Amino acid sequence: MKIKELFEDRSVDLVSEFLQSISPKELRQYSIRDNCGPAALHMRDWAKQQGIELNRFGGYFIADNVVYDKADFTKEMKREFIKQGLDFNNPTARKQFIESNPEYNEEWKKIPHYWLQDKQGNNYDPTGYIQFIKTGLSTDLNKDRYLGKPA
Repeated sequence: MKIKELFEDRSVDLVSEFLQSISPKELRQYSIRDNCGPAALHMRDWAKQQGIELNRFGGYFIADNVVYDKADFTKEMKREFIKQGLDFNNPTARKQFIESNPEYNEEWKKIPHYWLQDKQGNNYDPTGYIQFIKTGLSTDLNKDRYLGKPA
C-alpha cells in the first residue's frame, strides 16, 4: 500500500481521528517505538467510546530495513560485535553488522509491535506511520507486514 492509498483507507481516517483526540504529550510518548502497546490500548478504549469494537493484536511488524539500535542487540550479538573490534556506539557499524550477517539480516526486520484489528481483519495502527514510515523503516503499512495474534 503506497502512502496515497494509505490515506484513502478508512482505517487511516479512524487512526487520524484518534491521534487528533490525544494531547501533544501523548503523541510524543506514542512516537517512541516501545510505546505501541499503550497506544493500541488507548485507541481501543477511545474507539469503544465511539461505538467501534477493535481487538488488540501483538506480534511483529516486518520492516524494509533492519533495526540496529543498541537495545535491539541481544547480549550474544553485542559480544560478537565487540569481539570483531567494532565500535558499539557507532550506529553505522551496528547497521552494517546486522546487514552483513545473514543469520540476523531478515530476523532483524521483525519489530515487536502492537496494533488493533476489527472483525473484518482491517488493521488500525495508531503508531505505525510515526514509528515505521516516518523513520524510514518502511514505505507502507501493508497488511502483510503484520504477523501476530490477539493480545
